Amino acid sequence: MAAQYPYQDGVAGAPRLTVVSILDHTRAVFMEKPKLFLALSFLAYFPSLAMAGAVAEFVGAGTRLLLLSLAFTIVEIVVQGAISYGVYRTLRGDAATARDSISRGLARGGALLAAALFVRVGSGVAMLLLVAPGLILACMWAVTAPVCVVEGKGPVASMSRSAELTRGYRWWIFGAKGVAMLLVQGVQRVAPLIFFHVVNPAAAVFLVALIVVIPSAFDSVMTAVIYYDLRMAKEGMPVDRLASVFD
Repeated sequence: MAAQYPYQDGVAGAPRLTVVSILDHTRAVFMEKPKLFLALSFLAYFPSLAMAGAVAEFVGAGTRLLLLSLAFTIVEIVVQGAISYGVYRTLRGDAATARDSISRGLARGGALLAAALFVRVGSGVAMLLLVAPGLILACMWAVTAPVCVVEGKGPVASMSRSAELTRGYRWWIFGAKGVAMLLVQGVQRVAPLIFFHVVNPAAAVFLVALIVVIPSAFDSVMTAVIYYDLRMAKEGMPVDRLASVFD
């Protein structure tokens, strides 16, 4: 069972949300089922790797990059939904399989994709205008995907619910997600410098993807953990009630 935190944050027994508590709780949940979360995250990279070889001889570099980005984005979003399911099963101490998790992610696939599109466009436009508003919106909508999966809300309603839950905690979310982003970006920048000098380019791409899966999986688990901790902090929602929506 994932670690709990004794300090109350508004509701009896609720964990206090800080950067350290979010990272620690994420680590505890991640280590409960590392193989599951790593396997699901690898699925987000697999279509891109497969497509890279399949279309390399038929399309230009620009088109290939666009196709790879689109494939990665779509699968990544569905995988986030799958990981949300896996996290709550793990929190409750239940068995969680990759097949069941993927099934739940696919069941909410359309709503997840629409919500992710709205979030990314909204945050992206705000980022182009000024950096600060873009970051604020990103933190405001940080738990849109878990809301969509757990509460079964539509895209816009999920964004609104995320904004409600994250109010008062966005600086802590910004700090924790910032740490995860630095880990992902660090691995993405350093790993190619190592592997492309050791093996051929095709093998290097595969090895880089394998390494990047680790911080990416941690980040995805963190998103679901933040949602759970927010529900506990604001509503005192125990994990049995939270995960019961999947029964």
